[in-house]
Amino acid sequence: MSRIPYRFALHKSICYIKDIIELMQCFMQMDVQNPVFSKRIQYLKKNERGMSIMCEVMENYAKEYAKEYVKEYAAKEKDEDIRAALKKGFSIDTICEMMRVTKERVEKIQKAL
Repeated sequence: MSRIPYRFALHKSICYIKDIIELMQCFMQMDVQNPVFSKRIQYLKKNERGMSIMCEVMENYAKEYAKEYVKEYAAKEKDEDIRAALKKGFSIDTICEMMRVTKERVEKIQKAL
C-alpha cells in the first residue's frame, strides 16, 4: 500500500471530524414537524440503544469514507511515482513491471509530461 504523509492525513482527518461535528450539531438542533419522524429522532437522540445505532452508522460511514479516500490517494501517489520514474529515464516496460501498472497508464502519463 502507498504511504500517506502524516501532515496531509492529519489535516484530512481534522476536516473529516469537523464535518461529523457539524452534522451531529444539525441533528441535535433538528425540530421536525412529522410526528413519526420526530419520535424516531427522539429515540436516536435520547435512548441508549438509539445512540448506539447512531454511533454504529457513523463508524460504518467513516470506514467507507476511509476506503475511498485511501484508494484515491494511493492512485494519485502512484501516478506521481510513475512521473518521477519517467523523468529519471526508466523505460515504460521497467515502470510497468516495477509498479505493476498497465502500459497504457504509463503512456498516458508520459504524454501529459
